[in-house]
Amino acid sequence: MAGAGRLALLLAGTLWALAGPGAGSGWARAADVATKDLAQSKGGILIRGGNQTSCELGVLDSRAAFVSADCLVFSGSYVDARTKYEVLLDTGINNKTARFNVTKISVHPSYVPATKANNIALLQFNAKGKITFTNQSAIGRYAWKELVYVRRVLRDQKANTWNEPAIRTQANGSNPACAAMLPLYAANGADFICDGTLTPAASGSSSACSVPYAMVYASVKDRLYQAGLLSHAALKGGKNLCTSNQTRTYFTAFANYLTFAEITLNRTVRFVAPTGGATPQSDPYYAMRQPAGALPAGVTLAGGDYYRYIPSKPPPAPARPPSQGLSKRHIIVIACCVGVGVPVLVIAAFFVARWYRGHKKRTRDPYRENARRRMLIHDLGGASLPPTGDNKAPLPDPKPPGYLNRPIDPGTASGGLRAVGHDAGDGV
Repeated sequence: MAGAGRLALLLAGTLWALAGPGAGSGWARAADVATKDLAQSKGGILIRGGNQTSCELGVLDSRAAFVSADCLVFSGSYVDARTKYEVLLDTGINNKTARFNVTKISVHPSYVPATKANNIALLQFNAKGKITFTNQSAIGRYAWKELVYVRRVLRDQKANTWNEPAIRTQANGSNPACAAMLPLYAANGADFICDGTLTPAASGSSSACSVPYAMVYASVKDRLYQAGLLSHAALKGGKNLCTSNQTRTYFTAFANYLTFAEITLNRTVRFVAPTGGATPQSDPYYAMRQPAGALPAGVTLAGGDYYRYIPSKPPPAPARPPSQGLSKRHIIVIACCVGVGVPVLVIAAFFVARWYRGHKKRTRDPYRENARRRMLIHDLGGASLPPTGDNKAPLPDPKPPGYLNRPIDPGTASGGLRAVGHDAGDGV
């Protein structure tokens, strides 16, 4: 796959071998590949309920793509219409991105969730054709030169930016361990592409576990073309990717499902073959043969969004911003309270003071009261103070020593009181 103008990021000269049984049996890396090669074939990721999934898309053109049926949410036998699906399309390396709502979903009629047979569905989007392009899918598997496994990961879902894709290449071959772990593969070898390696999950998830590659490309005529989509993984020694000690991953090859796509979309789907005259099979309802036996003991199947198997890192606690003093809003509130509150307090203090002075004037003064009574006695003549107490004795004279008698002075024009002193002329 040497070609002029490739980017410097080449995976050349490095041998990659599968872990576990079968390593070295035709699985060694065969040729170099660059991210520029990948950019020739557009890809994408499924967004489900607003969240990135590990599910990649086999993009057929600017309006339709294959996806694993396991990546969809079902209600009974039907896709749950309440879940929102979006597709995020990527050219591979230059961050050119398009995002569309999925408007129609067609699950293959022979999809079997329990065995993962025909684990493929068709998504439709971009009905108005805001962008236009076409992808080609590779057929003629046994003539491919090499296989290239890829996983795309969003760096920022809101900004629609991407990390560099994870890429691994290997020679086109087969591995007996794939059939030993999955009877469905043994019955339908031409419909699957099998791998056995994982790649670190880089979706904000814990790095303690890894996930399968999501797409497989084929080298045909010195170019990369999409060839298959991750269907599921067979796990042995554990029930999830974090605990399993042996994993095989199975990719559904597109070749036998291109006619299903053409009938569903009612338009031509493009393909490429390594030899002239080759065409995809023509039955739109093609289905895999069911396996003859059950899964081997200790083997479980895992499919769909693999990020759900991985514990997420807890989000960091938000940093508390440093204190900036009183805000403008606080200052305005305080000013309003002071402007209204001070006059109210002054008015309240004024009325309290008036009430206190009036109350003090009305306080009982026994001397003044007895003085008024005696004045009435002089006015009425012969009257006396009313008796009080149980013995009915007259009230004692309340005047303190030295208090002068205050007789009425008939000589005053106003009839007021005038104190008369004692002197020698009084004849006393």
